[in-house]
Amino acid sequence: MELREKIRNFCIIAHIDHGKSTLADRFLELTGTVEKEKLQPQYLDQLSVERKHGVTVKMQPVRLKFKDYILNLIDTPGHSDFSYEVSRALMAVDGCLLLVDVTQGIQAQTVYYFEEAKKLKKTIIPVINKIDLKTPEESLKIKLKEMTGIQPLTISAKTGEGVENLLEKLIEIVNPPEEFKEDLALIFDSHYQDYFGVVFHVRIFGGTFQKGETIFLPHLNERLKITQVGHFTPQMKEAEKLSSGEIGYIVCNLKKTNPYLVGESITKNSQIKNIFEFKKPQNFIFASFFPAKESDFLKFKEVIEKICLNDPSLSYEEIYFKNFGRGFKIGFLGLFHLQIIKERIEEEFKTEIIITFPLIHYKAILKNGKEIYVSEDLPPENEILKTQEPWVEVFLITPKEYQSSIFELIKQKRGLILEKNEIDKLEIRFEMPLEELITNFYDLVKSKSSGYASFWWVFKEYKDKKIGKLDILVNGTKIFSLIVSEEKAQKIGEKIVEKLKELLSPESYPLKIQASYKNKIIASRTIPALAKNPASWLYGGDRTRKMKLWKKQKEGQKKLQKLAKGKTKVSPEVLIKVFKEI
Repeated sequence: MELREKIRNFCIIAHIDHGKSTLADRFLELTGTVEKEKLQPQYLDQLSVERKHGVTVKMQPVRLKFKDYILNLIDTPGHSDFSYEVSRALMAVDGCLLLVDVTQGIQAQTVYYFEEAKKLKKTIIPVINKIDLKTPEESLKIKLKEMTGIQPLTISAKTGEGVENLLEKLIEIVNPPEEFKEDLALIFDSHYQDYFGVVFHVRIFGGTFQKGETIFLPHLNERLKITQVGHFTPQMKEAEKLSSGEIGYIVCNLKKTNPYLVGESITKNSQIKNIFEFKKPQNFIFASFFPAKESDFLKFKEVIEKICLNDPSLSYEEIYFKNFGRGFKIGFLGLFHLQIIKERIEEEFKTEIIITFPLIHYKAILKNGKEIYVSEDLPPENEILKTQEPWVEVFLITPKEYQSSIFELIKQKRGLILEKNEIDKLEIRFEMPLEELITNFYDLVKSKSSGYASFWWVFKEYKDKKIGKLDILVNGTKIFSLIVSEEKAQKIGEKIVEKLKELLSPESYPLKIQASYKNKIIASRTIPALAKNPASWLYGGDRTRKMKLWKKQKEGQKKLQKLAKGKTKVSPEVLIKVFKEI
């Protein structure tokens, strides 16, 4: 029997905290891939931020040997902000374990991941986890069987109960990989190492690849020489070759980073076109990142390129901001995604950074028919036909007793209910503006449902919305701008002005702080000049002399204020505090 027949490629997909990483630990232990004394909880969570937050944010492949079979596992994230990791992992495997926590049941992400795997025609095995805590209800088993067509297996990833049986069933149910006639591999992920350069994470679909061979990347139209191939154990371990059906890595001594490598085919025949296509997710949340020191920009640029190579869901473009210098505007899939990337840059690359307030992309449709996306600036008003904001479709599951509070929240957030189902739990499909989703919606949902509700969202469409540019001015100097909706402009403008008044230090002249929306001042505060009495040395006598000195002081202050106009700078530290308060 050839090697390919003994291979099973699979991933674990589930809602966050349903036990994926713990199950992966049991697989590592059961197969002897990692020695028991070296095995620590959530072993495949290699990043420090993963251990810090207790969640998986990067897919992690590992090669397991069970009996006389090779099992290539890819552990995936559960948080919705990292769904692109899951979609790429699904492209590289033939089957998946759909894991469900017995104490929580089917959640919004469970349904979403199941639908994604089904679209890709992957073999899906339903698994009920945490049976050490509770006996599975019959209704949960029935619903999972109806979804997948397979009787769910029951396990405890914590104690190991049922795990060996699960691997045996996986070998029986998941088919061995099909073989392509041509030499062909897929790059489903990549990372950068100083010694190797770019490391391709690959699934081999046909033929063999080994050291010394020349390969061709059709999309990049580039030829490269292989310097090493190997497997993930989960550390990189060199091998003689990678054959059809295997998952591993290829190194070509490529030092330049390219975020478009993911989804690329690897062939030996330059006539073959790139047959794999990953639909890159659309970013809707943006923040500007700057190095703490302007002189560190080139080093910072390398960091951004490496982090984007490892996380291809990010988008980035170089920008310049008067107060911070050169930096990058980076697009994210959510606020938690932004937080994780910030921490990875600071912790993995030991880089100090400055981040502006996260913004969303609005759309401006111009009178000439052109459509542009905006987050900080707008074309002149006489060129704009209309403006639009992004709306998302949300799928939410919650116990029925929280129905009224959840409905009230959706209404407060400008949501429109599309569909509801009340068979076991309350399942709601509704649409709402993205702006409302990213402002505390997650925390409010958890609060209203005592932590039991879960939701998943996808972009739906842009809808007409009146928006405008909010400029923040200090002494007539524009400090920064935001695009905000008309009804929120006043509140946000006043909040920023008050915060700046609290944070800015007095000068020898009055400091005027203003918020201007669509070129109209909507909020204004003044920090008085430093209190200094030029007539303090005069005692008694004629008051006229004192008044002359005060008048001279006032004229001097006006002169200084005029000289400062257009030149005022606000320190990065102050701006960061303002951005945190918006």
